[in-house]
Amino acid sequence: MPLMGEQFRGPLMTTYVIAEASDGYRVLFALAELDSGFMNSEILVADTVDGVPIDETRGPFRLVAPHDKRPARWVRMLKSFTLRRTELNPHEKHL
Repeated sequence: MPLMGEQFRGPLMTTYVIAEASDGYRVLFALAELDSGFMNSEILVADTVDGVPIDETRGPFRLVAPHDKRPARWVRMLKSFTLRRTELNPHEKHL
């Protein structure tokens, strides 16, 4: 059963992805940001630039968020993704 598109709602809306680099740099994306049913943006994981492998100081993988206004969530030396869901406090008031 697909978890994206029309099926993506409810508790999944509190899920996020952390992308981490080998130097410890980490960035966060809401899972909905990665679903084309919600956003018209794209997140890329690259291993080449202009057909040439990414060098050791920036690679071997690089995460690129080309539609972000600033490249703060671009990750060089990408090593992992972690998927997490927020824990909502049952005593919180929901808007």
